[in-house]
This record gives sequence, structure tokens and C-alpha cells, in this order.
Amino acid sequence: MDQATHAHDVLVEPLFAITPGNETLALTTLLARLLVGEEIQSFPNLAAEQRGHFWRFLVRCGAKALHTRGCSVEQATRMRQGDLDTAIRDTLRNAAGDPDGSRGAWALYQPNLMVPGFLQPPFPPGTNPEEGVKTGSCAYLSTLTGEKCHERKADTGRTRTPEQAALGLIELQLGAYYGGPKNYESQITADGYCGTPFVGARIADSNTQTFRHDVQVLLEHWHQITEDLKLSGDVWALWTVAWDKNGGALSAARLDPAFIPLARFVRLDRPEHGTFTSLRYWPTENPRVAEQQPGGHYGDPFASLTFDAKKGHLKVRGTQRKGYDYREVVELLFPERKDGLGGEVAPSVKTLQHHRHHGRPNLSVVFEGIAYKQGGTEGFHRRELVLPASGPRRLGSPEPVRKAHGQMLKVVGNTEEAVKKAIRVLLRGETKKGQNPPRVDPRPGADAVRHLNALLDRIYLDELFAMADRLDAGDTTWILDWAATVRRMTWEAFEHTIAVLPLPDTRRWQRIVVARQRLRRELTKLTPAITTSPTRSSRQTTPQTELPL
Repeated sequence: MDQATHAHDVLVEPLFAITPGNETLALTTLLARLLVGEEIQSFPNLAAEQRGHFWRFLVRCGAKALHTRGCSVEQATRMRQGDLDTAIRDTLRNAAGDPDGSRGAWALYQPNLMVPGFLQPPFPPGTNPEEGVKTGSCAYLSTLTGEKCHERKADTGRTRTPEQAALGLIELQLGAYYGGPKNYESQITADGYCGTPFVGARIADSNTQTFRHDVQVLLEHWHQITEDLKLSGDVWALWTVAWDKNGGALSAARLDPAFIPLARFVRLDRPEHGTFTSLRYWPTENPRVAEQQPGGHYGDPFASLTFDAKKGHLKVRGTQRKGYDYREVVELLFPERKDGLGGEVAPSVKTLQHHRHHGRPNLSVVFEGIAYKQGGTEGFHRRELVLPASGPRRLGSPEPVRKAHGQMLKVVGNTEEAVKKAIRVLLRGETKKGQNPPRVDPRPGADAVRHLNALLDRIYLDELFAMADRLDAGDTTWILDWAATVRRMTWEAFEHTIAVLPLPDTRRWQRIVVARQRLRRELTKLTPAITTSPTRSSRQTTPQTELPL
């Protein structure tokens, strides 16, 4: 087709804003700079919920370009940036079946519906594009949804600049993983759906160092993805393959190990005055890719896996409604294993256990994703955990962390029950012996437990690594220190609940005193359950009942 009929080729048109310098770069220039150029501090026009999808897209493009050319990350870093830019452009054009760019496979606007545009699949010959078509604004280019009817959030932008349209397409198409029988529109609107997770390493707070790390991780896992997951095909730019929305799905065996996911059939309309305002889309019940690997496991370096004991296979752990609290983070970093079976840490993070990262400063792990409920956005969750010096080593030998975590959680669970009992006494007052206590509202007790866990969440992960180090060193008194910390926070959560809970004036202070006494007794009763060392070399053993209350 004539070059003039399509517009905004993302490979060559400088669309993506970066800092410092307030520059805009074409996609291939951006990839080359991340590999060999100066540091890119940020992408100022990238929304928080788009970051994980955009980063996953960049890493897959970079890995595909290097693998096709038989080039390692180390070799790429020794190339001139201009030469690498040209090599990446030629490789990605060929990967999309558009070697000279004349078809417009990387163009945001592609008027011919029988020809692909960037992340916009073509129709098969002989089909009628007008059948089942729906129209909408560019607010559709978002994984954020409203409260009802599965409408996109109005404030996500009904008009888009070319850069915003490109970022929106990447978010929309990579925002669903292939984890079920329907991986198109139904996946984002189904009740209880978990958004595509992103769990990745962060190296020295640097985008360039992190990008090189992640591309290397995908290249190192290329053979495993090919052999174990059977992704050994030649379809990398999935959007360039015709999609019959009424026909069968594409076999997963045809996919390239670094394939770009595509989940929705959408086409942008012609831009007006430099902005995109409308689009067309075709809802379908048919998945784009036939699920070959159960549980959506396709070798994504940013996906953590859990073991589904009922079905007997690994599955992607999506973003949960509770977000990334300390319990979830520990499960993702140190999954429990039984009889050799268990979850898997995201490869981007797991690779940090390599000796080249031991003792390296400023290593962290980023967790982010969207959770959904009944077709609406439950919340976008993000957490960045800075790893201590022992963090990379612990990823390779997690048993001390798992053991410490189990004992620490036992202490937390016991104190949760203690504070709930004290809150019940606070609400009902004293009861005489033999008298059945009246029923009370359980919500204040649950609120106190939530407040306690919010306090613990601020310190738990740092304490866990420190306690695991002490346990590994043979110190058996660490659990006493942890119990004392939890007790202090239990009292803080209890007093906070008293302050915000409306209590009747009648005998108010008497109830508070009795409830405090009950909490003190409950905490004291729990101390024998804490394992302690029978002897201490450096100091006399302190009776457990003398721990701070």
C-alpha cells in the first residue's frame, strides 16, 4: 500500500518522551539508548498503571532484536548507538513482516482493515469488518474500568496524542494474560479477575541497568521457554496475523518465545488535528491464542507462579484485591514447596540470586498490577521492596526465611486473637460467672486487626530478613525480640481502636480498664507457645512472662 495512507510509525517517529532533556525518541532509538546510551531517568507521560505493560513490551522487543542477530547484551553495549538503532529497526521490521516499512505494520493509523497496524490485527480475507463492529472513544485504551457496565474510566482520556495512543494500545493489549478459556474482553470484565501482574527487579535505581538485566534474563531463558513450554514458532508480532473473531484460536506452538501478547481486536480511526479521538472494536468470545500451557504460564520474566494443587500445575499469580501486603510479598519471593512442588519466583527477580549480584547495593523488587471486582477496578497496587545485603543470597537459599516467616506469623496470629478478645470485652463489659455474654459487633475487632497488620506491614519484611539472618547464624533468641515488637504494636492498635470507637458513657472507663486487663492476660498466656533457647551464652535467660506487655 502507499506509504502516505498510514501514519505515525512508532519505530521511526519520535513519540516517546523521556527525561532528562525533555526529548522524544522513536521506539528503536529508545531501545538502543537503554542498551548503550546515557541514563533515562523517567518517562514523564507514562501513567502508573501503564508502566509494567510498557516495560514488558520494551524488554520483549529488545530481546527479540538481540536474539535474532545472535547478539548478547554485553556485545550490544559495545556497539555504537546509531548502529544499534539501525540494527534494531531492521530486525523488528522483519519480525513484523514489513521489511521496508511500506505496509505500515508499526503505524498507529492503518486505514486498510486487511493490513495490520501497530498492535491492531487485520481481518482475514473474505470476512466482513462491518459485522459486529462497535465504536467508542479512545478511553477504551485502558485497563481501568468503572463501577458498572464495564465502562472505561471517563478520566482515562477520550482523546489521545500519538504517544498516548501508543502507550494505551500497549496497556490494552498486554493487559490480559493467557490464563483461561477466554482471554479477550471477558477476561477484564469477569468477576474476580486478577490483572496482569508485574514482578520485576530494579537495579541501582537505573532504567538502563534494569533494562539490560531484564533483556539478559529473557535471553537466558529462551531455550527453556522453547523446550519446556513449547513456544518454538515464528510468530513474534502477533498483531500481524489475521484474526478471525468467529473462528479458531492460534496455536500457542506457533508463538516466538518473546512474542508480543495481543488480547483485543481494536483499530484506531483516522487522527484529527494530530490526535486520536475514536476507534472501532469487535467483541468476541473466542480467545486469540489457544491455551497450550495451563495457568497462563508462557515464560514471562515478570510473572510469579503458584502451584495449583487441585489441578496439578503452575499458574500465574495475578494481582489480588488485597494488593502486595507483607504476606503476599513473602509468598511471591519465597513460595512454599512440598514434595518438590511449589510456586516459582518471577525470573527477573530470581536471577538476582546469581553471585554477580551478591553484595551489590541498591537492589529492589517492584510489585504492581490492577485487581478487579465485578467488572470494576478494585485498585491499582504498587510496592517496591529494597532488598538488604543478604537479599540476593536468600533468594537462592530461602529455607531460613521460610522458617522465620512461619514462626513470626504464628506470633502475629496469636496476638490477633488476643486483641479481638479484648475488643469484645470492651464492647460488652463485664459478665458474671455462668452468665452468657451478649453478642457484639465483630467489626471493631476486625478493624483493630487490620490496624495491627498495617503497622506490621511497615516493618515486617525488613524484620524478616534480619530475623532469618539471626536464625541462620544460630541465634535462637530472635523470636523473643519479634514477640516484643508485635506486642508493642498490638497495644498501639488496641489504643487506636479505643480512641475511634464510640462507647456508651455508662461505665466507659471501667470497660476500658477491664479490656486492657484482658489483653494483658491474653498476651501473657501466649508466651509459653514461643520457642526459646534453653541456654544463652551471652546473658541470663529472661523468663518469657517478663517480656514487655
